[in-house]
Amino acid sequence: MVAEAWAKRGGPVKWPELADGDLAIRPARPEDAADWHAIRSHAGPWQSPLQSVAAARELLQAMAAEPPFSPGWRQFLLLEGQTVVGDIGLHWPAHGDYAEIGFELAPAARGRGLAQRAVRLLGCWLLESAGLLGVVAITHHDNGAARAVLVEAGLLPCSDAALHVRFDVQPHERLHLMARSADA
Repeated sequence: MVAEAWAKRGGPVKWPELADGDLAIRPARPEDAADWHAIRSHAGPWQSPLQSVAAARELLQAMAAEPPFSPGWRQFLLLEGQTVVGDIGLHWPAHGDYAEIGFELAPAARGRGLAQRAVRLLGCWLLESAGLLGVVAITHHDNGAARAVLVEAGLLPCSDAALHVRFDVQPHERLHLMARSADA
């Protein structure tokens, strides 16, 4: 759906690079494995850390081998200037209507609004430019900081039973949703 629309524009089909002031989001590349591993080595108890730089490189190589907008997970790095301060994972949907995101920040980057800005920036791009109906994020019910980031970024708690089933939300998890407005 999105890939075909971009191809009609005449430009290359690729993931976007987004910016909001000093914050940039760009696709992670295999040569970013050490930075991505470093970010994920600080993952909270709700995230799985990467086992090694080699494992990170292998995952990024596999993601890079897939065409843009094909179903599956993709990683984007968050940069403040030239410094990698976090990442956002994006699960591109097979059905082309809802995407799932998750994020992690380096400890020194937390508490400064960077995650909220990044989630809002990517979420808005997904709804406006990629044409999705919604963006979801799933958090552990005890992860108040992540839930606050999501709400501040525009992803509101969602009780839609069909979405809970579709995204396999467990009893200890909370689903948040940013949806395209009805007039879009």
